[in-house]
Amino acid sequence: MRWFGPFYPVVLGLGVFLNSATPVSAVFLDDFSADTSANYALEDSFGTGGSFAIADGTLNITTGANNTASVTLATPQSLAVGESLGVDVGPVQAPNGVFMTLGADVGQPSGANNGYRWRRDASGGGNSIRIQRNDAGVIIGPVPDPDITKPATLWIDRVAADTFEFLIQQEGSLTRTSYGTDTYSALGSLDDLYIGVQAYDASANTFAFDNLRIVDTGSIGDINIKAVIDRDSGAISLVGDPSSAVTILGYTLTSARGSLDQSGWTTIAGNYDGQGNTSVDADDWSVLAPTGSHTLLAEAELDFDGGDGATIAAGQTVNLSQSGGLWIQNPVEEDDLEFTLLFDNGNSEVVDVEFFGNSGEALKPGDLNFDTHVNVHDWNIFIANHLVDLSSLTVAQAYQLGDLDGDLDNDISDFGMFKLAYDADQGPGAFAAMISQVPEPSTTLLMGTAAFLTCGPVLLRRRWKSNQPS
Repeated sequence: MRWFGPFYPVVLGLGVFLNSATPVSAVFLDDFSADTSANYALEDSFGTGGSFAIADGTLNITTGANNTASVTLATPQSLAVGESLGVDVGPVQAPNGVFMTLGADVGQPSGANNGYRWRRDASGGGNSIRIQRNDAGVIIGPVPDPDITKPATLWIDRVAADTFEFLIQQEGSLTRTSYGTDTYSALGSLDDLYIGVQAYDASANTFAFDNLRIVDTGSIGDINIKAVIDRDSGAISLVGDPSSAVTILGYTLTSARGSLDQSGWTTIAGNYDGQGNTSVDADDWSVLAPTGSHTLLAEAELDFDGGDGATIAAGQTVNLSQSGGLWIQNPVEEDDLEFTLLFDNGNSEVVDVEFFGNSGEALKPGDLNFDTHVNVHDWNIFIANHLVDLSSLTVAQAYQLGDLDGDLDNDISDFGMFKLAYDADQGPGAFAAMISQVPEPSTTLLMGTAAFLTCGPVLLRRRWKSNQPS
């Protein structure tokens, strides 16, 4: 995918989508890889002097001075309920703007031509998004653009026969942002509509558009591709659907507790793609997650000009770990990790994250060395980090140093939880017996221990916290 704007270099933009085994290919696509200019009609909608050409895989509109030039597909296209119209546009800067149009007739939707103009518009200096309807003017906005300096994909979803939703997907974003819906009865009876693009500038500049398309936004069916995590090693794998191949263009794995360690990440990019052994995809992938993030893994194929996604064969396993360790071991599983696939229709699908190992059980709270027991070895780890500042760590990292309640410290509260976990594993009174046999702990811990043992066990039924790491 390539986006352009005046005075901006060519950049590879992001429209991260996936293509499932149940095909969700474009209903209509013009990627402008061939000269299709004969299929389009030009209209000067505001001034004069507009022109356009299709070259180098883009539709290029030259506005003319102080003019809005419209380029519309000369024949209407079916846009059914559950389908979405999209186009890739470049960044804009005052006083210019780029637009996508959807109308009942060829040309700009205005006057008697019922329809919408999806405006990414900096012409007023407001860097704002506006949705205009021919009979009502601005119906949504102006509202701020997420980042006017970045390329984006503009979307119009037909959610009902007479109802349309307006969305944007920024370069570098894995999701679409909705600006609301509008119901317009004048379009409700029309299956076939005219689609196109526009550009405005006070000077005669050239703007480029790519991948004018209509895609199916309906259900993608059941997908049984998943992320699988080994509790014993921390290794993470992508495991394909056992019955059919699945073609993907990207994925994200997020952790609320900061339980991802990128130093153990084997990315598709550079390893299994065109820069690696091509075992997953012959095209190049790109890593999208910030370097060093403990809360996000994300990568995708960005080559929309020639790429067709990565096909995960039926039952294929793609190892995403370097000698294990991609998952930071801790007892919390269900409320932490989310694995998301993103499809070429702009939809996303959250799929399963499964754990195995440790005899099929989640790791025990208090088992800090992950040997399946809470014993003196875990106590040695706990006491060595008692009252140590853990505030710079994630919740998952801090757990391994004795922060059992997830508040980024190892204090008397964690001590109480550790004692209960020790006795639960070793038997009633086991912790007190162990304390009497190990070398003398710090004075501070002795004081806390004495208070705890003198007053009797405190019933600590604290839930494991799933704090968002800072």
